[in-house]
Amino acid sequence: MPKLKLFSTLFLFSFLMITCQQEEINSLSVAEVDQLMQKFDSGHVIIDVRTPEEFKEGSLAGAHNVDVKSDSFKEKIGTFERKHNYIVYCRSGKRSAKAYKIMKELGFTNLLNMEGGYLKYEEEILNK
Repeated sequence: MPKLKLFSTLFLFSFLMITCQQEEINSLSVAEVDQLMQKFDSGHVIIDVRTPEEFKEGSLAGAHNVDVKSDSFKEKIGTFERKHNYIVYCRSGKRSAKAYKIMKELGFTNLLNMEGGYLKYEEEILNK
């Protein structure tokens, strides 16, 4: 019985540690992002964290391109006002999650991640 209690306690402790370490990412669907973009003044700055080559192939209207793979990402994104509202996206959602975490570490407070990235946006919005 004591071994079972010890195992249960260790399992619970491990689960809580992992859960606490994972930072939740606030996300919007592409449909929700599209609705925000339709508003005259949504108050959101859109950040595309793909490479410049990917950005040239197509992007959300008004998006700023700041490549998260670039060595100067932190420096460039650090020039943006921390208190503005931001929507971050990439090709499929992986790089934007990385950029989101970096931006949080730099003190950005109002961040949203577009789920599914530009691929999902093309599929659901542009190719209707």
